[in-house]
Amino acid sequence: MKKTTLLLKGRWRTALLVLLLSAAGMANVFADGYDYAEVCPSGQTLYYKIDPDDPNSVIVVPPYYYHFDGQSAPIYEFWGQGYEKPVGDVIIPETLSNGVVVKEIGYCILSGPMFLGAFQDCTEITSVTIGNSVIEIGGSDMYGGAFSGCTNLTSVVFGNAVTIFGARAFSGCTSLTSVTLPNSVTMINQRTFEGCTGLTSITIPNSVTSIGNRAFSGCRKLSSITIPNSLKTIGYEVFEGTEWYNSQSDGILYLDNWCIGWKGEMPSIGELVIREGTRGIADDAFGPGPKKNRSFTSVAFPQSLAFIGKGAFYGCSGLTSINLPNSLVAIGESAFEYCSGLTSVTIPKAVTEIERDAFYNCSRLFQVYYDAENATASNGVFKRCENLATLSIGPNVRSIDENVFKDCNTVHLVVALGSNPASLGTSAFSDIAENSMLMVPCGKRMTYFAAWNMFPYDNILENCDQFPISMGNIGAGGSITSSTSNAQMGEEVQLTIAPNAGMALESITISNANDPAQTIPYYFIGKANDKVGFVMPQFAVSVSATFKTSSASVGENDGVCVSIYPNPTNGQVKIEAEDLKQITISNMLGQRIYEGEAIGNVFAYDLGKHGAGLYLIRIETASGVAVKKVSVTQ
Repeated sequence: MKKTTLLLKGRWRTALLVLLLSAAGMANVFADGYDYAEVCPSGQTLYYKIDPDDPNSVIVVPPYYYHFDGQSAPIYEFWGQGYEKPVGDVIIPETLSNGVVVKEIGYCILSGPMFLGAFQDCTEITSVTIGNSVIEIGGSDMYGGAFSGCTNLTSVVFGNAVTIFGARAFSGCTSLTSVTLPNSVTMINQRTFEGCTGLTSITIPNSVTSIGNRAFSGCRKLSSITIPNSLKTIGYEVFEGTEWYNSQSDGILYLDNWCIGWKGEMPSIGELVIREGTRGIADDAFGPGPKKNRSFTSVAFPQSLAFIGKGAFYGCSGLTSINLPNSLVAIGESAFEYCSGLTSVTIPKAVTEIERDAFYNCSRLFQVYYDAENATASNGVFKRCENLATLSIGPNVRSIDENVFKDCNTVHLVVALGSNPASLGTSAFSDIAENSMLMVPCGKRMTYFAAWNMFPYDNILENCDQFPISMGNIGAGGSITSSTSNAQMGEEVQLTIAPNAGMALESITISNANDPAQTIPYYFIGKANDKVGFVMPQFAVSVSATFKTSSASVGENDGVCVSIYPNPTNGQVKIEAEDLKQITISNMLGQRIYEGEAIGNVFAYDLGKHGAGLYLIRIETASGVAVKKVSVTQ
């Protein structure tokens, strides 16, 4: 029979102790620091405080007492004075005997630097079992976490509700050898497992979206690591000092589909190339650090890239050119801060989040092409870009967050390329220079004045001029033709791509004919012929491209019976064939966007997340291989 004892509420017990001690004239005053104490199923007495955000739940905390040093300042001490540290096996229950839910394993934080995790430095704990009600295992990056310093802790069984691991939650747990995180976890915070020198394996579930700075640093026996596809942010020095890290050669470090940064001293290079398939770039990957040369002048980003981390290229003053890929979703805080050599930048359509100071103090940046369809932003994205003069709003923009252009008080010309004005957040253009000009497509003056009336009518100009489109350096292996040789600002232009037999398009760039560093966003139209579309800016453009040998022939194996439908599709596609083995999907740039094992006779995939265009699907079955074309229209 489980023994459960509910003790006197801490605040009443404290009041009684203070009264008695004061009456006796004693120098020390004691405070318990808890609201409930209860014997847990393993026989240990655990201490709880009521959650200030939820009176029906509690947080596990350490008890403390304090005494005066003879003056006015109290000295806080944890445990002792009748409070015995737990030993052996600890079981965190889901509820107390009175029905209150246990929600968090937390800490005590008092005045000044006093901080202690619930079981911090409880060196005689050997195992922990956590109930299914616990959502967070807390901690502090500066002082410690819930179980930090539990040097004899060998095993932890997590409940199925844990979402967040706080900073330093298990740092210094040197006896932990293997940890399996529950599928509920979304965040592993800073230094969570730092210094767990016995840890040899870690299973990170596909629910995790964020891993904080130095989360596994110093786990010297950790050799096998797998990054989940759900990950959106990864901090700096996450795996430094692990066996995996130490085994890597100098150069760019990649872990699964993430670029971690450069190990060792970075050599002087002209172009930094991030390999295709990379999904994210870690915080500070090429930013501050004593061994970072950072003398590269350009970065070749892969079309697979979705996330650029905090400070990833901070202070790369030699960087003059970047071409952010159409796949990019998020730009982290200070990602390109102090990149004083940048002159222009294009924010692609898919970007949904731009964090503060992303381009802070890019002092030579004079033009921005903003094409993000619907992005939220933090203050100061382009703050102190003292030469920023021209801002182009692309045709894909549906809404403009009020924070995107905050502090952009040097912009004197805003160019709107869309036929329909984007909706504006409060004060979206309030910091644009007074009496700045707004340039709009031919015939759209009244439309924009009605929607963006912060620009006086006399300051809105229609641009009805024609600008030329020229074919620049088109590599051998194919040809590109334009639907027109001249176009008005805001007009859609289509480019038809015709690779030679056995060839495929490798890359295409549309740029300002007079300033190749300024690139123009494009998109695949996905009709019967391979077509690329773009909206004409207010200047002449040049098109360049390269072709490469195709990695897959579009010829079909007549001996393999394959059905793919619907085709064309708006996204979802189903593949049916007898005894499927492997599916590989590539876009018309030759980039592999999916590769995986297929089991049975039916395979389904959503191509819509990759955008409109033409795709090659290689289907491997027990009887042979077939390659099919699928057109996605959106």
